[in-house]
Amino acid sequence: AHELKTPLAVIEANADRLLRAAPQAAAASAREGLHEGVQRIAHTVHQLLSLMRSDAESATHGEDQSRRDLATLLGDRLALLAPLAHRRGIELELQAPDQAWLPLAREGMATLLDNLIDNAIKYAASQVLVRLEGSETAGWRLVVSDDGPGIPPELHAKVFERFYRQPGQDQPGSGLGLAIVKAVADRHRAQVELSSGRGERGLRVVVRFPAR
Repeated sequence: AHELKTPLAVIEANADRLLRAAPQAAAASAREGLHEGVQRIAHTVHQLLSLMRSDAESATHGEDQSRRDLATLLGDRLALLAPLAHRRGIELELQAPDQAWLPLAREGMATLLDNLIDNAIKYAASQVLVRLEGSETAGWRLVVSDDGPGIPPELHAKVFERFYRQPGQDQPGSGLGLAIVKAVADRHRAQVELSSGRGERGLRVVVRFPAR
């Protein structure tokens, strides 16, 4: 409720400012605040719906996991997120084979990829590296690394809890991203691990998919 009420209050306050604003500068500031509030609540609602969908799929044995190409899906999701990286001045790099076949629930896996890559772009200082490696027989491994502030090791387990946000965090968010990643990974019998990022900076998230 708090995650929804806060951006709603921002929207209400800025809508009121916009109605009352006479100077052009005040109106522009109010419009910017209104846009920010709408974006934040839209993101929160989207995350809540993704989490509810994950819960429902877990209760009903999940979305169909047909044999699909993770490399192609990964390339598609990076293409969608590339404009966000460009706007933030972040170098987004992909290292992956041409194909990586494994049983996947497409919508769920797209949500996992979106959350991991979006988080990395949001917190990175300058670079995000997305790497897919392995094989069907040995198992595939997805690695997303950034050079941002990272997460202290003592909080690595905590950040998978729903609505948990690291203290002192100045980036807006709902605290649901990694919880969604964990829920989708669990449905694919995959493991999620956190460690330091590139050059012992930032965050490195590894998703290990089981061998065939």
